[in-house]
Amino acid sequence: MLTRPSLGFGLGLRVEHYEAILADRPPVDWLEAITENYLVPGGKPLHNLMRIRERYPMVMHGVSMSIGSTAPLDREYLAQVKALAAAAPASAAEPRRKSRRGMVRVIAMPPNS
Repeated sequence: MLTRPSLGFGLGLRVEHYEAILADRPPVDWLEAITENYLVPGGKPLHNLMRIRERYPMVMHGVSMSIGSTAPLDREYLAQVKALAAAAPASAAEPRRKSRRGMVRVIAMPPNS
């Protein structure tokens, strides 16, 4: 049987959590943030992410890379992700089973992802 190390308790970071996380420092081991929510330089969301990132380990979960698609990689998107990674270092997760059709992003992740 394969044993895996415990990564502790993680929580998906949402706007409605910012105030409580910054004020109360709840006992979570790490946070997961959706990368695309923080790609615009500056602004309040990025400011809050940076403040929270100082207090908790962070996993950035990208949902728009579309590497399973036949469409070419979106270089502008990659540049934005790179800039975010430089500003707010974190672990990264990008589900691999995705495609993009025209302007609609299709996400197909296994239920246990």
